[in-house]
Amino acid sequence: MEENNESKTQKTQFKTQNPELRTKESEQKRELQRLQKQFSKLEEDINQLNTNKANLEFQLNKPENYADKNKFQQLEKDYKNIQQKITAANTTYEQLFEKIMELEG
Repeated sequence: MEENNESKTQKTQFKTQNPELRTKESEQKRELQRLQKQFSKLEEDINQLNTNKANLEFQLNKPENYADKNKFQQLEKDYKNIQQKITAANTTYEQLFEKIMELEG
């Protein structure tokens, strides 16, 4: 146990004596915080997109919207658009998650 504490002390002393290492760690910490903030915002955006998608699905299932060809086509176009946005957001979400895991590891 003493050896472990000594090892930690040596590492701490090395970090204290090495300003480049402190700067690099500080930059990594800031980058991690920035990515976590982006990640959180993206989660909110994805939730909103999924809510909008559910609303469009509800609208698409209404019989009166089938009767109005123009309205149905617009709803269908909006639905496809939101699906693309969700796919893109999920891809970005996965990439951010991987970057965060790398920085935390």
